[in-house]
This record gives sequence, structure tokens and C-alpha cells, in this order.
Amino acid sequence: MTKPLASLVAISLPFLLSATEIPSGPVSGAWPAAGNPYLVQGDIFVPPGQTLQIHPGVQVIFQGHYTLEVSGGAVLEAAGTPGDSVTFTSADTVAGWGGIRFDHAGEASRLTYCRLFHGKGDDHTLGGALRCADSDLHLTHSRLEHNQAGHGGAVYFRGNETYRAVIADNSFAHNFANAGLAVHCAGGAEVQFTGNAVFDHAMETEFLINGGVVDITGCRSFIAENNLITHNRELAGDLLYGGGLYVLQSQGRIVNNLITSNIFSGLGCSGGICLVASRVEVANNTFAGNSRGITVVGLQPRAVTVTNCIIQFNDGPIINYNPSDPWPVVTYTNLRDVYPGEGNIDADPQFVAGYHLAQTAAGQPLQSPCVDAGAPGWPMIPGTTRTDGAQDYGLVDMGYHYPLPVAAPEGATLAGAEPRSLGDADAVSVSPNPFNPVTVARFELRDARHVTLRVYDTAGREVATLVEGWREAGVHEVTFDASALPSGIYFARLSSDGLTQVQKLILLK
Repeated sequence: MTKPLASLVAISLPFLLSATEIPSGPVSGAWPAAGNPYLVQGDIFVPPGQTLQIHPGVQVIFQGHYTLEVSGGAVLEAAGTPGDSVTFTSADTVAGWGGIRFDHAGEASRLTYCRLFHGKGDDHTLGGALRCADSDLHLTHSRLEHNQAGHGGAVYFRGNETYRAVIADNSFAHNFANAGLAVHCAGGAEVQFTGNAVFDHAMETEFLINGGVVDITGCRSFIAENNLITHNRELAGDLLYGGGLYVLQSQGRIVNNLITSNIFSGLGCSGGICLVASRVEVANNTFAGNSRGITVVGLQPRAVTVTNCIIQFNDGPIINYNPSDPWPVVTYTNLRDVYPGEGNIDADPQFVAGYHLAQTAAGQPLQSPCVDAGAPGWPMIPGTTRTDGAQDYGLVDMGYHYPLPVAAPEGATLAGAEPRSLGDADAVSVSPNPFNPVTVARFELRDARHVTLRVYDTAGREVATLVEGWREAGVHEVTFDASALPSGIYFARLSSDGLTQVQKLILLK
């Protein structure tokens, strides 16, 4: 009924006894978790006009380098839950599997709360785990790790102006490609890249013209917002252009991202962002610890504006590959060697607890010069630069704003209270975040009550209980030691009298 045990080393014996074999050919209908694991024995496809629904908790394990194709209006719905992901992986993690291939797929196709591991291709492959051509892409709340391709180690997306990619709230780690170590988006499509964590990628090939961890090429409209891009590096030393975020001949916005500790060498490289012949608004980002902050190449006059950013502790702030070309317009930004422009400063930003800003209102003895130093009239960024998790107010601060805790379920209240804003008491804040390997969770109670504070991984498994029991009114702090856990995204969940607050944690080792 199944392949020999030797070829399925990652699968336990109970799974083998109840496995569902999927032969090569058409697939459709529903795959419930009761059929786990689904052992794919050859290339499979969803027939045109039909749908394959993969339910929460399903494990799809490819027994060779096989692909899943979704084309001709066919639909793939792989929808896990926060506690029960859908997994796509390979029995042979060295050879890998061929990935999911969308080509003119149905608009309802989506992947949410999925894990896509060990999709492998060669130097000519587009997208190790996902290739999406002339189809909308909806990828959310998923983990993509140890994938490899020529372009787009984990994800390759290409489409004209009628298509749209939504890549949101995912984590990308340990993927590899010649261009776009994690993600490569190309064509005239609209791209939304928001809320993602992109970390621990390394480029080791010999000579490449351009690279980048996230590569956006030829896109008519893109937004890169609320992302963490950190601890990525290029080891070969021969890149011409590249960086944590590489943008070529595209138009869009890069807003409220934390881009740190990315090391890329080469004449036109930037550990932060590299903008080539593009028109981009860059606002409220923090660039720190990178080989360079921002590199620009071949700009038109006023094509790039940089506002409300912090660009400090990099090997260089802003580099123009061709100094005679137009430079970005920079205002209300803290960067080394003060750059001409209204409101610019060169000062220690006074980072605390990661990349929060020191503020006397949050208990620090010093006040960061970046607080209330953004452009007058600039819209406030939803989030906080403070270690106590309070919403930023007044004039917008320079730099990245950490997300506020997320309330769930919607409309929940504490006993006898009206629904409160996310910045009120009983919200959990964590700093430093990202962290390695220890961080401190802090919460405040208006009155005494029973409280639980637990930490979960992205599959919904509890990895730690930090608090469980009665606590008095006031401020409480507890240490979370993740020494025994792998790098990745985790969630701290605070529950008290019907109100739940969730805070995303990022462990970087």
C-alpha cells in the first residue's frame, strides 16, 4: 500500500499504516486530515475548471521530484488554521519536490496557514515552492523554508497588469536562488508584500549580475510594508546589484520596515535596499547594521523620496552607484553625515530593546532625537516605537514602528468594561523583539484576575507557558527563554476574562 519505510524516513509508522497514496494524474475534490499523510507518487494536476480543497492538518509528502499543477481556471484551496497548518514537503529533503505551479489558475486559489518545505529546482527553475504565472497569488500566514530555484527560491510570481500578488504575514528562511533568494516578483502586476519576516538567507554562488532576498522587477505598483528583513547575506563577493530588498524598474512604496544586519558586497549592492531605475517612496523605515543602507542606480530626478527614516550604524548611509545621476530627495531622516534636506539629522537614535526608541515616557532616562521628529503633517504610523507598547502619538516618530498587540476575538470585552483600544491595559508587549534567545513579556492588569500567557509556534503547538494563575493589579514581567527552540516566528497569547491578546515574536539565532 505504501513505499518501503526506508524511503519515508520522516514519516512515523502509524502514518504509514493509514497513508493515502496519490498516483500521478488528475486530483480534485477534498483531502481531509483523516487521510494523512498523502503520499504523492508522480506529477499531479487539478483539471481545468475543477477544485482541490486541502483541509487543515493535511500533510502532503511528495515521494519524488514531482509537481502539483493548477492551470486552465482550476482552483487550489490549501487552507490551514493557526493551530493546524497544511504541510507540503518531500520524503527526500535533499532532492526535494517540484513545487506548486499556478498557470492561469482560478481566482479563488489561495494558500493560507501552510508550510512549504524543500521545494527544489535547478538554476533554470522559477520558484522552488511556488511558481505563479498569469494568475493571482494569495499566500498568507505560511512558512516557506529550505526551498531552492534559479529565480525566487521560495516564490516566483509573474503577471501583467491584470494580476495581483498578495504575500502577507509569512515567514521565509533558508531559501536559495540566483536572484530573489526568498521571493521574485516580475511583470507589470500589482504586488502587496506586507507583514512578512525574511531572515537567514545566504547567497554562495560565484558570479551574479544581481540578486536580493526579495526581488521586485518591472512591477507597475508595489507596496512593501511592515516587514522584517534581517540576517541575510551574500558570501561570494561578486554581486553587481543586490540587497535585502532589490527593486528594478518598478514603482511603489517601501513603508515601515525593519531592515537590519544584512550583508551584501559588490559595487551596487546594499544590505538594506537597492533601487535601480525605479520610482519609489521610502518612509518610516529603520536601516541598521547593514553593509549599506540604501543604494540607488540610474534614477530620474525626484524619482526616490526618503522621509522619516533612520539610517544609522550601516557601512554607508545612501550610495549612488553613478554619482553624476540624480540622488534621492531625503527629508526628516536620521542618517550619518547629514544629507542635504529639510529636517535631516545625524544623531545616535538611542535604540533600546531591539530597535525601539528610548523615551522618558516609557521609563528610559534618555529621549531619542527621533521621537516626534518626523515630517509635520505626516500620517501617524499604526504601531509603536516605545518599549511599553503604547501607540505612537503627536508628531510621527522617525523609523520603524513595531506592531501593536492584536485583539481576538473581535468585540471581546473584559468583565464590566467597554471594548478598549489595543494600546490600553491588559495588552502584552515583548522586548527585545526580534530576540536571541531571551526576551521579556510585559503586561498590565487594571485589577486582580486569573491570567494565562502561553507561547505557540506557527503550527499552533504550545511551546511554553509563561504565566498561569491569579495575578494582582499592576505591571507584570516574565522572561521567555527560547534557547531550546529553532529560529522562527512564535506567538505570545495573553488571555484574561474573555479577552485575548496576541503578539508576534521573532526568534533569530
